[in-house]
Amino acid sequence: MIHQIHELHCGSFCPIHSSLYFPTQNLTCRCLLIETDKGLILCDTGLPSLKNLSNLAQLKLKVMQAKVEPFEQCTEKIKNLGFTPQDIRHIILTHLDIDHAGAISEFPWAEIHLHQQESTYFNHIPLNYKFRYFKELLPHGLKVKTYNVFGEKWNDFEAVQPITGLKDEILLVPLLGHSKGHSGIAIKTKTQWILHSGDAFYFQEDLNKTLHSRNLASETLQTTTAFNNETRIKTLTQLQLLQTNTNNIKITNSHDPRLGI
Repeated sequence: MIHQIHELHCGSFCPIHSSLYFPTQNLTCRCLLIETDKGLILCDTGLPSLKNLSNLAQLKLKVMQAKVEPFEQCTEKIKNLGFTPQDIRHIILTHLDIDHAGAISEFPWAEIHLHQQESTYFNHIPLNYKFRYFKELLPHGLKVKTYNVFGEKWNDFEAVQPITGLKDEILLVPLLGHSKGHSGIAIKTKTQWILHSGDAFYFQEDLNKTLHSRNLASETLQTTTAFNNETRIKTLTQLQLLQTNTNNIKITNSHDPRLGI
C-alpha cells in the first residue's frame, strides 16, 4: 500500500540565456520518493555529486550546465524527510541518463528496476551515444530486475508491467523514443494516478498538439537527442491524448519545474 509520495528536486540545468528560448529558465531533476508498506521506493535518483566524477564526466556536465549543490543531492533530500538512504528498498529508473541514474551508486543495497531494452543498450552503446551514458556511475554487483517488451495494457499504452512485489499500484510504462528503453512510472494514489514521464517530453507545452514558438528550441533538442525520434513522437502523441481524454491521471515529467505533483 502507498502511504505518501514526496517530490524531490535533485539537481538542475540552467543553460545560458535559456529564458530566451525555453518556456522556463531552469530545468529541474525531479525524483519521487514513495512511502509504502514494502519500504521506501525511489523513482530516479537525480544528478550525482560532482566531486565523485572523472574529469571527462565533469566536463560533460559543464557543457550541459548541470548544477547540484550538496543539499540538493538525493541522499540529503531523503535525510531531510527524516529517513536514511538505507531505508530505500527499491529504485525504479525511467532510463540511465546521468540526470536520472547519476546517484545510483549511493544505494548499492537497493533493487533496481528498469526496462530490459535500456539495460541491454547500456551494455552495448554505439559510439554516437556514448556522451549520454556514464558507466562509472553504475558499479558492478547491483541487484537489477529488468522488464521485457511483453505486458499488460494501461490507458492505451502497451507492454505495461507492475513492479515485482508491489501489486498493481506502481507500473512501468514503456514510453520509448528518448532512449531505447525509456519508461514512465505510473503510481496509483487514493484519488488518481500519477504518471512520471521522465524525458518523454520536456515542458508542459509539449502536451499541446500545437507547437508553440517558445518550445521550438526544446523540440529541436528532443529531436536531435532522441534514440528514435519517430517512436518519441508516437509516445508524445499518446501522452497528448491521455492529457486530453483522461481526468484522473496527473502527468508530470523530470525537467519542467511547473509540473509538480
